[in-house]
Amino acid sequence: MKESEIEDLIDIAEKAFWQVIAEQNPQCTTGDLSPITKLRLRQVASESVKEWLHLNAPLPA
Repeated sequence: MKESEIEDLIDIAEKAFWQVIAEQNPQCTTGDLSPITKLRLRQVASESVKEWLHLNAPLPA
């Protein structure tokens, strides 16, 4: 999977993740998060997706 495809996949997953968080916490009125935490979350998501693909995707024939 290309890097750009992984980034697109992470974009979709992050949106779904934050949608669930917001739905479960209706008392929260904003989606504030520090820039460093946003960066760390993105880095960990990227590393996790790459590892998951490496460990679970079938090898090419």
